[in-house]
Amino acid sequence: MFEPPAREHGGNLEENHVANNNGIINRLGNTEWCECGNCVEMQKVEECNCCTESTQIMEKLNSRRPPEKPGITCITQLPSFESVCLNPDVLETAYYQYREEHVTLQATLEEKYRYIAYRQLVRWCHGVLGRKVRIPLPSCAVQAIRDAFPDEGTYRGFEWPQLE
Repeated sequence: MFEPPAREHGGNLEENHVANNNGIINRLGNTEWCECGNCVEMQKVEECNCCTESTQIMEKLNSRRPPEKPGITCITQLPSFESVCLNPDVLETAYYQYREEHVTLQATLEEKYRYIAYRQLVRWCHGVLGRKVRIPLPSCAVQAIRDAFPDEGTYRGFEWPQLE
């Protein structure tokens, strides 16, 4: 009832190229676009983004970087990233909250933890986006979550919401 309307995605994200200061780069099949040093190759161009490209994530990184560790350049290197997004106890508790407000996820424990970890990252860095509003997460963060809660199958990856 109080949710903002879903935003349609725009731009040329369906293509394999994204403009930057140096012109056009192909983001699929490489990590030349990564500035944090922790991104990996992804399957879709929407997923080929670095934590350094998000204003909100960089604000979180800069506000939480320990003074004794000025070399931290990636959101995944923050101790609080592990606490908020990778700690099974935190994720279990967040899942109970999710289940109370939504539905029980019919998935393996690793799938539940990945799903909740992605939600935790969004909530931690962006706040509440609203119903059916999604944003692609940085490759580095997605990979850290996948490494913590692996799947033996193929990952589905980012999907835009189905607009009604």
